[in-house]
Amino acid sequence: MLNTTTTAEKIGKISLVLSYAPLGLVRALSTRIWHDSMLVDTGCITLCDNCEVGIVLSLQDGEQHSTHRIRARVAGNGADGVRLAFQDCDHATLKALMPYLSTH
Repeated sequence: MLNTTTTAEKIGKISLVLSYAPLGLVRALSTRIWHDSMLVDTGCITLCDNCEVGIVLSLQDGEQHSTHRIRARVAGNGADGVRLAFQDCDHATLKALMPYLSTH
């Protein structure tokens, strides 16, 4: 079967794990990614505003596989998900996220 994933379908969609002190590890799916933050779907789990979280995500670009860690802070919870503001995101991670960035 051919891979028919379009760029539009790829934007913002990454499975990830959040390290969240009150609960431990929380599985999530990013729904939108910007250069300084991301919106994630945590299912029925609500994260406390202003709490620190660690984001761990694995990306694959062709044969290359890379794991990235980002320190973030919960910037808000809403019907569309949890907004995580990056506190520390290195250049290599931002470069790896470029194909997933939302344009608006």
